[in-house]
Amino acid sequence: MNLSKENEFQELLGRLNAVSGGEGPDGKTVAMGGCFIMCWSKFELLCLGDLGVAKADGPPAAYQDSIANFVAAHIPDGADFSPFKSAYDFFHQRYRGPLEFTPHFEALIEEDNRARRQIERIFNDEPNSTREKVRALLLVCYRLRGNLVHGNKWETGLADQVRNFTHASGVLLAVVERFR
Repeated sequence: MNLSKENEFQELLGRLNAVSGGEGPDGKTVAMGGCFIMCWSKFELLCLGDLGVAKADGPPAAYQDSIANFVAAHIPDGADFSPFKSAYDFFHQRYRGPLEFTPHFEALIEEDNRARRQIERIFNDEPNSTREKVRALLLVCYRLRGNLVHGNKWETGLADQVRNFTHASGVLLAVVERFR
């Protein structure tokens, strides 16, 4: 059977939804999730290098350390923040309510208290630099990636993830563009 690429995509999406009990993602979510993973892959290769690779004889690489080291070396405190502002505003609104952090934030962070502290500090509007804000945004991307790749997003839901993936992809590409 010779299917067009669109038909192949629809067939795979149908199969994914079938194994998900009919509650799988729509095509736009799948496309943006795939785009996000490709952006993460490019970021990891160009910016983190083998710092972001798990070691066979030890614990998984400390992505958060890799991200912190990269940001410290390549994002000046006073760098132009405009490429990141839209994503920062989106994630700030999504994860930081008027009085407290939202259930979306809890689903993003889970038990990662180290990322929690860093992101909370930035989103609580404490004085911070471009470097700190970009680090927090990369930690959001890191958490999104982990939740997607390791299946946690199936528990919390993929239905409203398109804008998450879109903004996270924009952050990753802006960092890669700045680095290159």
